Amino acid sequence: IVRRDCMASLLARYLRASQSRPVAVQFATGALVMAAGDATTQAAVERQALFDPQRNATAAVFNGGVSPALYKWYGLLDRVWPGSALRQLAPKLLLNQAVSSSLISPSFLCWSSCVEAALAGRLSAASGRAKVASDTYQRLRADVRRIVCTSFMLWLPANAINFVFVPPHLRIAFMSVVACGWGGFLSYVAHREMEQDEQTTSSTVSGPA
Repeated sequence: IVRRDCMASLLARYLRASQSRPVAVQFATGALVMAAGDATTQAAVERQALFDPQRNATAAVFNGGVSPALYKWYGLLDRVWPGSALRQLAPKLLLNQAVSSSLISPSFLCWSSCVEAALAGRLSAASGRAKVASDTYQRLRADVRRIVCTSFMLWLPANAINFVFVPPHLRIAFMSVVACGWGGFLSYVAHREMEQDEQTTSSTVSGPA
Protein backbone atom coordinates (compact mmCIF):
# COMPACT_ATOMS: atom_id res chain seq x y z
CA ILE A 1 0.00 0.00 0.00
CA VAL A 2 2.85 2.38 0.87
CA ARG A 3 4.55 1.63 -2.43
CA ARG A 4 1.30 2.18 -4.33
CA ASP A 5 0.78 5.53 -2.58
CA CYS A 6 4.35 6.52 -3.39
CA MET A 7 3.89 5.69 -7.07
CA ALA A 8 0.59 7.60 -7.16
CA SER A 9 2.29 10.63 -5.59
CA LEU A 10 5.16 10.52 -8.09
CA LEU A 11 2.72 10.22 -10.99
CA ALA A 12 0.69 13.17 -9.70
CA ARG A 13 3.86 15.28 -9.44
CA TYR A 14 4.88 14.29 -12.95
CA LEU A 15 1.46 15.24 -14.34
CA ARG A 16 1.57 18.63 -12.61
CA ALA A 17 5.09 19.31 -13.81
CA SER A 18 4.23 18.28 -17.37
CA GLN A 19 1.66 21.08 -17.42
CA SER A 20 3.57 23.75 -15.49
CA ARG A 21 7.03 23.11 -17.03
CA PRO A 22 6.35 21.22 -20.26
CA VAL A 23 9.67 21.86 -22.03
CA ALA A 24 11.85 20.73 -19.11
CA VAL A 25 9.67 17.68 -18.48
CA GLN A 26 9.69 16.72 -22.17
CA PHE A 27 13.50 16.97 -22.25
CA ALA A 28 13.92 14.84 -19.13
CA THR A 29 11.34 12.28 -20.23
CA GLY A 30 12.83 11.91 -23.70
CA ALA A 31 16.38 11.60 -22.38
CA LEU A 32 15.55 9.06 -19.66
CA VAL A 33 13.47 6.84 -21.93
CA MET A 34 16.08 6.86 -24.69
CA ALA A 35 18.76 5.99 -22.14
CA ALA A 36 16.63 3.08 -20.95
CA GLY A 37 16.09 1.87 -24.51
CA ASP A 38 19.79 1.94 -25.35
CA ALA A 39 20.77 0.31 -22.05
CA THR A 40 18.28 -2.49 -22.68
CA THR A 41 19.65 -2.97 -26.19
CA GLN A 42 23.23 -3.13 -24.93
CA ALA A 43 22.39 -5.67 -22.23
CA ALA A 44 19.66 -7.83 -23.78
CA VAL A 45 20.17 -7.61 -27.55
CA GLU A 46 23.88 -7.09 -28.03
CA ARG A 47 24.80 -8.79 -24.73
CA GLN A 48 27.75 -6.49 -24.17
CA ALA A 49 30.02 -7.45 -21.31
CA LEU A 50 30.64 -3.79 -20.43
CA PHE A 51 28.06 -1.00 -20.48
CA ASP A 52 28.99 1.89 -22.81
CA PRO A 53 27.99 5.10 -20.97
CA GLN A 54 29.27 7.38 -23.75
CA ARG A 55 27.01 5.75 -26.31
CA ASN A 56 24.10 5.85 -23.86
CA ALA A 57 24.58 9.54 -23.10
CA THR A 58 24.86 10.38 -26.81
CA ALA A 59 21.50 8.75 -27.49
CA ALA A 60 19.86 10.28 -24.41
CA VAL A 61 20.97 13.85 -25.17
CA PHE A 62 19.70 13.60 -28.74
CA ASN A 63 16.26 12.39 -27.75
CA GLY A 64 16.08 14.86 -24.89
CA GLY A 65 16.83 17.71 -27.28
CA VAL A 66 14.31 16.54 -29.87
CA SER A 67 11.45 15.97 -27.42
CA PRO A 68 10.63 19.65 -26.63
CA ALA A 69 10.64 20.39 -30.38
CA LEU A 70 8.20 17.53 -30.92
CA TYR A 71 5.98 18.91 -28.16
CA LYS A 72 5.79 22.25 -30.00
CA TRP A 73 5.30 20.44 -33.32
CA TYR A 74 2.35 18.44 -32.02
CA GLY A 75 0.81 21.65 -30.71
CA LEU A 76 1.17 23.28 -34.14
CA LEU A 77 -0.51 20.31 -35.84
CA ASP A 78 -3.38 20.49 -33.35
CA ARG A 79 -3.89 24.19 -34.04
CA VAL A 80 -3.90 23.70 -37.81
CA TRP A 81 -6.11 20.59 -37.72
CA PRO A 82 -8.06 20.62 -34.43
CA GLY A 83 -10.09 17.56 -33.57
CA SER A 84 -9.67 13.82 -34.06
CA ALA A 85 -12.07 13.10 -36.93
CA LEU A 86 -10.56 11.32 -39.93
CA ARG A 87 -10.34 14.45 -42.09
CA GLN A 88 -8.30 16.19 -39.35
CA LEU A 89 -6.35 13.10 -38.32
CA ALA A 90 -5.19 12.01 -41.78
CA PRO A 91 -3.24 15.18 -42.72
CA LYS A 92 -1.73 15.36 -39.22
CA LEU A 93 -0.49 11.79 -39.45
CA LEU A 94 0.88 12.10 -42.97
CA LEU A 95 2.61 15.43 -42.40
CA ASN A 96 4.01 14.30 -39.06
CA GLN A 97 5.39 11.14 -40.64
CA ALA A 98 6.88 12.99 -43.59
CA VAL A 99 8.45 15.80 -41.58
CA SER A 100 9.32 14.57 -38.10
CA SER A 101 9.47 10.78 -38.15
CA SER A 102 11.31 10.63 -41.47
CA LEU A 103 13.86 13.27 -40.44
CA ILE A 104 14.59 12.31 -36.85
CA SER A 105 15.95 8.82 -37.54
CA PRO A 106 18.52 9.92 -40.18
CA SER A 107 19.42 12.87 -37.96
CA PHE A 108 20.11 10.49 -35.09
CA LEU A 109 22.49 8.45 -37.24
CA CYS A 110 24.36 11.64 -38.22
CA TRP A 111 24.41 12.86 -34.61
CA SER A 112 25.78 9.57 -33.27
CA SER A 113 28.48 9.42 -35.92
CA CYS A 114 29.62 13.02 -35.40
CA VAL A 115 29.59 12.90 -31.60
CA GLU A 116 31.49 9.61 -31.46
CA ALA A 117 34.05 10.98 -33.94
CA ALA A 118 34.44 14.24 -32.00
CA LEU A 119 34.95 12.46 -28.68
CA ALA A 120 37.52 10.19 -30.33
CA GLY A 121 39.40 13.20 -31.72
CA ARG A 122 38.77 12.33 -35.35
CA LEU A 123 37.40 15.77 -36.29
CA SER A 124 40.53 17.79 -35.53
CA ALA A 125 42.06 17.33 -39.00
CA ALA A 126 40.46 18.01 -42.37
CA SER A 127 41.15 14.44 -43.49
CA GLY A 128 39.39 13.11 -40.39
CA ARG A 129 36.34 15.29 -40.98
CA ALA A 130 36.18 14.17 -44.61
CA LYS A 131 36.40 10.52 -43.54
CA VAL A 132 33.61 10.95 -40.98
CA ALA A 133 31.42 12.73 -43.55
CA SER A 134 32.01 9.98 -46.11
CA ASP A 135 31.32 7.19 -43.61
CA THR A 136 28.14 8.91 -42.41
CA TYR A 137 26.89 9.34 -45.97
CA GLN A 138 27.53 5.68 -46.75
CA ARG A 139 25.77 4.66 -43.55
CA LEU A 140 22.73 6.73 -44.46
CA ARG A 141 22.63 5.24 -47.94
CA ALA A 142 22.79 1.73 -46.53
CA ASP A 143 20.30 2.09 -43.67
CA VAL A 144 17.99 5.06 -44.09
CA ARG A 145 15.50 3.40 -46.45
CA ARG A 146 15.05 0.42 -44.15
CA ILE A 147 14.79 2.66 -41.09
CA VAL A 148 12.23 5.00 -42.67
CA CYS A 149 10.09 2.10 -43.94
CA THR A 150 10.18 0.46 -40.51
CA SER A 151 9.31 3.76 -38.85
CA PHE A 152 6.14 4.02 -40.97
CA MET A 153 4.94 0.65 -39.67
CA LEU A 154 5.56 1.64 -36.05
CA TRP A 155 4.90 5.36 -35.88
CA LEU A 156 1.76 5.73 -38.00
CA PRO A 157 -0.41 3.67 -35.61
CA ALA A 158 1.43 5.06 -32.57
CA ASN A 159 0.80 8.64 -33.70
CA ALA A 160 -2.84 7.85 -34.45
CA ILE A 161 -3.29 6.72 -30.84
CA ASN A 162 -1.32 9.74 -29.66
CA PHE A 163 -3.42 12.32 -31.50
CA VAL A 164 -6.79 10.72 -30.74
CA PHE A 165 -6.52 9.50 -27.15
CA VAL A 166 -3.56 11.15 -25.35
CA PRO A 167 -3.80 14.65 -23.75
CA PRO A 168 -1.30 17.14 -25.26
CA HIS A 169 0.84 17.44 -22.11
CA LEU A 170 1.30 13.64 -21.97
CA ARG A 171 2.04 13.01 -25.64
CA ILE A 172 5.81 13.07 -25.31
CA ALA A 173 5.59 10.64 -22.38
CA PHE A 174 3.48 8.24 -24.45
CA MET A 175 5.68 8.56 -27.52
CA SER A 176 8.79 8.16 -25.38
CA VAL A 177 7.51 4.80 -24.14
CA VAL A 178 7.09 3.71 -27.76
CA ALA A 179 10.48 5.23 -28.57
CA CYS A 180 12.17 3.16 -25.87
CA GLY A 181 12.29 0.16 -28.20
CA TRP A 182 12.73 2.27 -31.32
CA GLY A 183 15.60 4.20 -29.78
CA GLY A 184 17.34 0.99 -28.85
CA PHE A 185 16.96 -0.18 -32.45
CA LEU A 186 18.40 3.06 -33.85
CA SER A 187 21.29 3.00 -31.41
CA TYR A 188 22.01 -0.60 -32.37
CA VAL A 189 22.02 0.26 -36.10
CA ALA A 190 24.22 3.33 -35.62
CA HIS A 191 26.83 1.60 -33.49
CA ARG A 192 26.82 -1.63 -35.47
CA GLU A 193 27.85 0.36 -38.53
CA MET A 194 30.47 2.34 -36.59
CA GLU A 195 32.01 -0.86 -35.25
CA GLN A 196 32.18 -2.27 -38.77
CA ASP A 197 33.88 0.92 -39.98
CA GLU A 198 36.43 0.71 -37.16
CA GLN A 199 37.18 -2.93 -37.97
CA THR A 200 37.64 -2.07 -41.65
CA THR A 201 39.95 0.81 -40.78
CA SER A 202 42.01 -1.37 -38.43
CA SER A 203 42.36 -4.06 -41.09
CA THR A 204 43.46 -1.49 -43.67
CA VAL A 205 46.03 0.08 -41.34
CA SER A 206 47.51 -3.22 -40.18
CA GLY A 207 47.63 -4.66 -43.72
CA PRO A 208 48.03 -8.32 -44.60
CA ALA A 209 49.94 -10.51 -42.16
